[in-house]
Amino acid sequence: MKPDRAPLTRSPWLRAALGAFGLTMMALTFRGISLERGLGRIDFGMALLAVPVLQGIGFCLEAFGWRGILASLGARVSFRAVLRVRIVSEALSQSIPLGVLFAEGSKPLLLRTRTGVAIPTGAASVAARKYSLVVTQALLLAAIALFGGPAIDRLGARLPGGPATLRVIVAAGAIVLALSASASRRALGGGAIAERVRGLLARLPLVGSFAARHHEEFTEADVAAARYFRRSLGERCRSAAPFLLAWCAESLETWFLLRLVGVDLGLGAAFCLEVPLGLLRSVAFFTPAGLGIQDLGYATALASLGVPDATAAALGFVLLKRCKETLWVAVGYALLVSGRPAREPAECKFAQPSHSRGHREESEAHAVVHAHRSSVGSARPRPA
Repeated sequence: MKPDRAPLTRSPWLRAALGAFGLTMMALTFRGISLERGLGRIDFGMALLAVPVLQGIGFCLEAFGWRGILASLGARVSFRAVLRVRIVSEALSQSIPLGVLFAEGSKPLLLRTRTGVAIPTGAASVAARKYSLVVTQALLLAAIALFGGPAIDRLGARLPGGPATLRVIVAAGAIVLALSASASRRALGGGAIAERVRGLLARLPLVGSFAARHHEEFTEADVAAARYFRRSLGERCRSAAPFLLAWCAESLETWFLLRLVGVDLGLGAAFCLEVPLGLLRSVAFFTPAGLGIQDLGYATALASLGVPDATAAALGFVLLKRCKETLWVAVGYALLVSGRPAREPAECKFAQPSHSRGHREESEAHAVVHAHRSSVGSARPRPA
């Protein structure tokens, strides 16, 4: 019997090709600009002190929001433990091609091994976290399309159709994200996603037995997701607030890094620059940290904004950004190697004001999942 081939996403040749593609794109973007010229734009004194701290603030905000989601699902986990998982997952995401897919898939396992959170609860929390990030990014994109002002006018001046074209592109991105978030909320709130995934896995020859053995875990994941997504709009907005602040912290970091290379953009212009390019980075997930694609975006945007010697300034900015990412990747892998497995499962107590409310919401979530399973079962044709 021939050995099974590794999945395409795990192929070292594919990862090497994607990494080479990113490096080639980066080299083409900054061709003709010497490294010394880019380094000469950087204020290293301030960079060494402040740059690592700014991303650390973003990590803390995300960890705070993620911890709140876990608490709403019944898992009491320390802020420090969630922060460690967040940094480790970021290191995995930024350091390898297709790392975003690997990092998202590994988060429930990291939560289980590092904090004791059960896999079903961890998977539901990852879905809720992603939903919060998408919703808040859509809100920021919509605000930029409506209130971007002169920054949008300058960024879109070179596009066919002028600034109106850029406003339409940004608004379209906001609409797509909002629709995807709405579809995710309906699907996850209906208590059906994990069961559908289990049904698909059960048909595959290599993982069918795994899906059958872990039927209860898939059911628990549906129940946990339904419990979160059936919460009121106000509760979900409060859960999403830290992620909105994390996006703002990322734009503040971009504004500060640009000042370190001598580019004095306003804070509003930094938002108009970073948030759409954050969407571009998400689309270019196939290269490590959007290597090459995001760098081209920064260089093009700074030139559109009329920054003097824009390519050299973009090179200095990108060098700062990549050095900062490399530092946090090193921290993440150090935490991954040094972390101790959780000895006990996370404490499962509801974070709502009263235990009766928490148990009522759990009962409602169970009812939604079982109602869906019953409707699916009754709709299937019976064999003659």
